[in-house]
Amino acid sequence: MNWNDTLRHLDTPLPEDIARLKAAGYYTQAVAAIDRLLNEDLTQTQNGGESPDKAENCLNQLPENWRAGLLAQREILTRIPGEYPCNEDEALAHIQSRIPDMTREEFRALVADNRIDWRFVNGERHFARRFVETLIYTDDGFALRAGVRPDYASRARRGQQATDLQQKGSVAAKFA
Repeated sequence: MNWNDTLRHLDTPLPEDIARLKAAGYYTQAVAAIDRLLNEDLTQTQNGGESPDKAENCLNQLPENWRAGLLAQREILTRIPGEYPCNEDEALAHIQSRIPDMTREEFRALVADNRIDWRFVNGERHFARRFVETLIYTDDGFALRAGVRPDYASRARRGQQATDLQQKGSVAAKFA
């Protein structure tokens, strides 16, 4: 299987029941529903139970673009829980290990302001694995509270921006 070709079909809509499971963070159940679809014999469900040899224009599998979209979604759904491992209590403990004076109220305010990335996992809010590092890297005030020199964090950001420009190619450099 070529994953690049498969990922091209990510815009294929999920069936409504699977989309609801994904939105609520029930990834295991969504993957199981996708697996059922991928393994379903459509000759039985789409042709009134007729045998394949009697069904006209019968396909024994999903259309390829839909199948590829389901496979791509399945892969993503299996990875999300690992990228968002911490519930709120675990996330608060994690941030307090770097920023000891962080309060639950301040943490929740950061979440409300979309400063901390999260997803639902099994209906419960879970936080991105590297959210603390991202917060420290992007905010000099949090860097200082974490004991990281703000000028170091700022230099790291500027260095990353320079690296990003270099990686975009010398086209930008040619015009600069």
